[in-house]
Amino acid sequence: MIINGKGWLPSLGKFLFIIILPFVSLVGCMADIDQNNFDEETINQAKETAESFLRNNYESIQTIEFSEDYSSPMGVMLRGTVNGESEFSISMNNSLQIESIGAGEGFPNIKEECKEQGCDY
Repeated sequence: MIINGKGWLPSLGKFLFIIILPFVSLVGCMADIDQNNFDEETINQAKETAESFLRNNYESIQTIEFSEDYSSPMGVMLRGTVNGESEFSISMNNSLQIESIGAGEGFPNIKEECKEQGCDY
């Protein structure tokens, strides 16, 4: 079989390249994701740190419930609710230091003494 006078091998090579490249890329990405998963002990430490941060920096925290956690190349992300109604998400770096917090409607106010510089946790 001759296609364009070059034979069938160049066409097969292009076909294999188009099929194999996405597969190799996907496998490489999945290997990277697996390396960023934290064990249960680390996730529990992250939850303890987040709970301490919330209780020490915000007013009237009665209950904290975590609903979701996941890891990323940047660290850990935790989601949950405080006082049974207000949602939050907390991002931590790989050393489990708080990087940012996102708070939903009705989230408790930050304590006065923690406004200028965050309180210890």
